[in-house]
Amino acid sequence: LMEQYHQLIKSILTNKYSGYKQNRTGIDTISYFGPQTEYDLSEGFPLMTTKKLFFRGVVEELLWFFRGEDNIKSLQEKDVHIWDEWAREDGSVGPIYPVQWRKWKTPYETGGTDQIAQVTDKLKNDPNSRRIILSAWNIADLKKMVLPPCHLIAQFNVMKENVDCKLFQRSADTALGVPFNIASYALMTYIFAQQTGRKPGRLIHTFGDAHIYCGKGRRGSFYEKNIDKLKKMISEANKPEDYLEIKEWIEKMAPKDEYEDVRKKDGHIIGKAGYDHIPGLLKQITREPLPLPRIKIAEKTLEELAYEDFTLINYQYYPAIYFRIVE
Repeated sequence: LMEQYHQLIKSILTNKYSGYKQNRTGIDTISYFGPQTEYDLSEGFPLMTTKKLFFRGVVEELLWFFRGEDNIKSLQEKDVHIWDEWAREDGSVGPIYPVQWRKWKTPYETGGTDQIAQVTDKLKNDPNSRRIILSAWNIADLKKMVLPPCHLIAQFNVMKENVDCKLFQRSADTALGVPFNIASYALMTYIFAQQTGRKPGRLIHTFGDAHIYCGKGRRGSFYEKNIDKLKKMISEANKPEDYLEIKEWIEKMAPKDEYEDVRKKDGHIIGKAGYDHIPGLLKQITREPLPLPRIKIAEKTLEELAYEDFTLINYQYYPAIYFRIVE
C-alpha cells in the first residue's frame, strides 16, 4: 500500500498538469491539482513504513477530535505538539475539526449537531444511505478558526460487511501531512467499523492541491527555472540510485536551503529539517516498503477509547526523515 504514496510523490513531481506554484506561506511548492490514492484496509493498517510515523500522535489527535475540544492543552499534557504551530497563546484553536464534528452550530437548533453520532447511527441503522457525510467546512465559522480545514469532508459507504471512507482534502502537504492524514482516516474507518459491527474496507484519498514544499526565495526560484528538467529526470528514473543522483544534483546546484535543528526534549539534536522537502522525499522513495502493521482496538464505546486501547502489531519502519513545518 505504501507504493501508492510513493507514486503520489512521483506524480506531483512529473505529471504534465503539475508545476511550480507560490502560495500564502511564502514557501514555494511543486503542486498537482486532483490526484487520488486508494488503500485496501484489509491488507493492513496504512502506517508509513518507509519512514517512522508518530502513531501515538495520530491516535491522540483523533481522540481529541472526537472529544469536540477547541483547545490543545489536553494534547500538550499528553506530550503531543502537532498543533502547537497554529494554536493561539492560550492554546485555543477556534471551532476547527473537533467542534465541527461534534457541535456544528446551526440557526435551527441549540447545542449543535453531533456529526460523529449521526455517522455512527447511519452506518449501523441505514447502511444503504448515500448521505453518510462528515464535514468540517463550516463557512460561517472559517474566520474564527486558526486554520481552515485541510481534510474537510469524508463520505462513508457500506458494501456488504465493509465500511469504506472517501476523503476529500483541499490542501495537502505531501511530505508531512499526508502520511498522518492517511493513518488518521484509516483509524477512523477502523473505529466506525468496529463500533457498528463491520469491517474496514477501503480508504479513498482524493486531493485538491497536493503539493511538495521546495523552499523559499532563491531556493524556490531554482525549481521554477528547472521544473522541466526535474520532471524529465524523475520521469526517466527507475532505480534507487537514479533518485539519489537527482537528490545530489539538487543539493549541488540549488541555492542553500534554510534548516532548523530537530531536538529531543533534553536538547539533543537528532537531525536537521529544511523547507525544501524534495530531497527528503527522493530519499524516501528509494526505500522498499515493508509489510504493513496490524491494529487491534479494545471493545469499548467511542467515548471510552483511550490511547492504551489501540495495539499496533509488528510495525516495521525505516528511520525518520525530517521536514521543516510550514505554517
